[in-house]
Amino acid sequence: MRKKKILIIVFILLCALTGISVGHYFWKESKKMTGVEWFAEQESYVKQMETYTDSMDDIMTLYLNGTITKDDFLNHLSVKQDELTIMKGMYQKEKKAHPVRTGTHNYATKKGCESVEKCYQAFDDLISMAEKNADDKKALAYKYIAAHETLIMGQDPRKDFRSRQLLQYLLFWKH
Repeated sequence: MRKKKILIIVFILLCALTGISVGHYFWKESKKMTGVEWFAEQESYVKQMETYTDSMDDIMTLYLNGTITKDDFLNHLSVKQDELTIMKGMYQKEKKAHPVRTGTHNYATKKGCESVEKCYQAFDDLISMAEKNADDKKALAYKYIAAHETLIMGQDPRKDFRSRQLLQYLLFWKH
């Protein structure tokens, strides 16, 4: 009789643990998105990058025209670096909270999502380049134009055409 009670309790505990495990699995799966849904969610990050790009253009223009000093310029770049760090952190947090279901990306959505991540890296590189070239405004201007073109066109003009087209439209020519 005592063995039956122990077996019943063990069986109930195993059923409860199995139920909890299955529930946890379905809860995690419900948080995942398809590739198309995740790509659609990128719009908010692209809008943030658009605003970020506009303010970077303003800072560069003010500095290159002599309206602000080198110290002000470097201070603005430091603020923009902090802003970029926050933006990337929010993006990574969202990416971790809502992973993409395996096998739901198509070529366009995958390349589009990768392009958003590449833009964050390009902005990082842009700030680093601007800080290194703050003493030589002429070099800064040329390198900024080149970085701007790289951000729009990518390294290879034939590579990732669709994602470049999307980012070009969303980031720079939407105004």
